[in-house]
Amino acid sequence: MSAVKTLYLASKELYDLLQESSKNDHRETIISKIEELLESRQKLINQVKPPYTSDEKLLGAEVVKLNKVIDEKLAFMKQDIQLDINQLKKTKTSTNKYTNPYESVSLDGVFFDKRK
Repeated sequence: MSAVKTLYLASKELYDLLQESSKNDHRETIISKIEELLESRQKLINQVKPPYTSDEKLLGAEVVKLNKVIDEKLAFMKQDIQLDINQLKKTKTSTNKYTNPYESVSLDGVFFDKRK
């Protein structure tokens, strides 16, 4: 099997996994699978060398189309993870303020009387 064909199959597998990930709640396992697929795909990309046959050119065009969708899905997944991290930080700070409300009291309204 040619390097372009294996690259296409790896890209298709990654594409299918990203399509499933929006419906699935097992984020950690999906992220680890995505990392493995991206690493293997990078190795395959490095193995692809010209000259190409007409079939390999068609598969290459399909890989480029899949890659655009994969990039969009990965960006969306990253944005979703960043939103979760921000929500977790807000929850952590609000919980901390609730448990210790006088920890971060500002002294803006304090008046010092200088008269004797």
